[in-house]
Amino acid sequence: DACMRLSGGGKKSLLRGIPVVLLCILLTGIFLRFYNLSHILLYDDEPLHQVRISYQPLPFAFSHNNGSGLFTLLVHIFLQLGGIVLMARLPSALFGTATIVVVYLLGKAFFSKKDGLIAAGLVALSPFLIRYSQYSRAYSLFVLLSLLSLYFFDKAQKENRTQSWALYGIFTILNIYTHLIALLLLPVYVLAMAFTKRTAGEKKNQAGYSPSRRLKKFILWTCLICVLTACFYLPSVPMKEFFVGSAERVITRPPDTHVSLFLIHDILMSQWAPPSSFFFLLFLVCLTIGFGVSVRKQPGAALLSFFYVIIPLLIFIFIKPREVNVLSADRYFIFILPILFLFIARGISEGPALMTSLLSRFQSKKLAAQGIRRLLQASFFLLVLAGLCSNFKDYYLTYWRLGSLQLDNGVADLLRREVKSDALVYFDAWPVSSLITL
Repeated sequence: DACMRLSGGGKKSLLRGIPVVLLCILLTGIFLRFYNLSHILLYDDEPLHQVRISYQPLPFAFSHNNGSGLFTLLVHIFLQLGGIVLMARLPSALFGTATIVVVYLLGKAFFSKKDGLIAAGLVALSPFLIRYSQYSRAYSLFVLLSLLSLYFFDKAQKENRTQSWALYGIFTILNIYTHLIALLLLPVYVLAMAFTKRTAGEKKNQAGYSPSRRLKKFILWTCLICVLTACFYLPSVPMKEFFVGSAERVITRPPDTHVSLFLIHDILMSQWAPPSSFFFLLFLVCLTIGFGVSVRKQPGAALLSFFYVIIPLLIFIFIKPREVNVLSADRYFIFILPILFLFIARGISEGPALMTSLLSRFQSKKLAAQGIRRLLQASFFLLVLAGLCSNFKDYYLTYWRLGSLQLDNGVADLLRREVKSDALVYFDAWPVSSLITL
């Protein structure tokens, strides 16, 4: 609306203004992802599971990738270009920035341009996504490839073109080679193929269209995905040990922990991290409204998005993973967060219309209802934004302040003399006790 008023109104002006809004969102996301990137000391799993492995010779990095082979190889290449801290995190920051654009495109394809823009804004300002865009692990790339896999699967099953199926296959292979949890997306696509009917755009006389031909292409490319992914992981020593150990564990003893549906609540609380129950309830209300409206207006996109979110979670709960995997479940399922933001964006744009629908029957109050709807849309968006941004305090205190951490000269001299250059140092005080590994 602001773009229309500033440019004199009209649909053409609005369309011209959308890239400007997206550019502002993108610049904000870039700033938040690159700010202090090279000054935050390596911590937690960064030095232990990523940087030390990626810093080794290429054959070692290729065969000891801990289930994130693609990202390990990319970090190995980047580490040859400059400072360790910056280059170890630079791929994550770049992929996190690209995710903002992909979310906009996905929102535009599934729902509307407005929903895509709102969701892109939420992704750009999400502290959880920002953290893993400033973290040298595979999660930022995992989110990007998951969304690209979803986008091209949807495009392929609608158009049934070989090019779209090929892109679906490529991004899904890369995604699984980035993180094994991506395997849980394959059942999502199987269910989507089973429940998706021919769309309105697929006319009976469309050249090359038939349900059986589409299904054959899906089966062909999905089988190819499984074969090539297995070949990529074959040289990985830790992955062989992981699969063998998992098989033995299933046979010889029960799971380490009992997992229930409450895990979904825990994951949402970790990813949203709302400062109060009010904000958590607000997120849920917007999410519910957005999903309900989407089911009514865009049932295909809503069903695919619902499967994308819920099926991997249910499979994960059903197999009753080890406790260490449960503790990491919030970042394992980081790929569902942008889709949740899409539904929340849908709720922000459509919820006020439902609330003012009672006024629409009165012609005399039509303009008032439109004004109230716009006011409610802005209020919903600002409240959701406030719920997200309120978490920046903890992120700043815990992570950005690591850049200001200074060692006493005597301690620094002792470390230089007595400790190997690739050693791990455990801090038992500020900033977060012994959880921080540097």
